Amino acid sequence: MEYFPYDFSKGFEALIISAIEAGQIDQRFTPKFVVTTLQLLFSNVHKYITPGKSSDEVIDIVNQMIDLMQHGISSKNGG
Repeated sequence: MEYFPYDFSKGFEALIISAIEAGQIDQRFTPKFVVTTLQLLFSNVHKYITPGKSSDEVIDIVNQMIDLMQHGISSKNGG
């Protein structure tokens, strides 16, 4: 018996594949890698967005997550 018969990651993976094909996500990453990485990131967002955070703090955290997804963590200073 399956408790979770619908696999939401399949629909998400289709979106990732489409984004890779459109050049929005770097082709050097496999769809499975991107899906799994984003799932890990979002499934742990509660560690950053805790009770007591102001709306501005939450927006700042979300913006940092988006910046990390867009630009990575490597220094742009060449170091």
